[in-house]
Amino acid sequence: MQTLAAALGNASTAQVTTVKALPNVLSNDTSGFAPALAAAKDADQVVLYLGIDGSVEGEGRDRTPDSPAGVGLPPTQIALAKAVLDACPSKKVVVVLINGGQLSIDWLSANAPAIVEAWYPGTIRSLPIDFVCSSRHGNDQFTFHDICT
Repeated sequence: MQTLAAALGNASTAQVTTVKALPNVLSNDTSGFAPALAAAKDADQVVLYLGIDGSVEGEGRDRTPDSPAGVGLPPTQIALAKAVLDACPSKKVVVVLINGGQLSIDWLSANAPAIVEAWYPGTIRSLPIDFVCSSRHGNDQFTFHDICT
C-alpha cells in the first residue's frame, strides 16, 4: 500500500516534495520541523497531513479530554501547523486530517485556509485528496457546524 505522500505524487502532474516532520503522531521530536519549513517555503502549494492513528484511538479505547492528545490533535502537530502557516502566510496551505473519530480542531479551523477531512482514507486515498487539492472537486458530503459559539 502506498503512503499518502506517494499516492498524491502519483496523482499529480506537478513536482511533489515530501518531508516527514514528525516520526509518529504522538512525537514531541521537533527536529524535523526545519526541513519541513524549508520545503514549505519553497513550494507553490503546501499539503500538510495531520492526524491520529490506531496508537491514539480505536474500538474500545475512546479518547477523553484527559487522554494524551485529548480529543484534539497532539500538541506537537498543532505546533507544526502554526509554524508552517506562519512561514507561508501567502501560500495555499491545505491541511489534510487523517483520523477515524472526533477531532477538536478549533485553532486549525480559525487559521488554516483549507481543511480536508480524509478520515482513514484506505486504499484509494489519493483520489479524493488529489481532487480537492487540485480544485477538480471540492464538495464534502458532510457539514461541520460550530456548536461552541
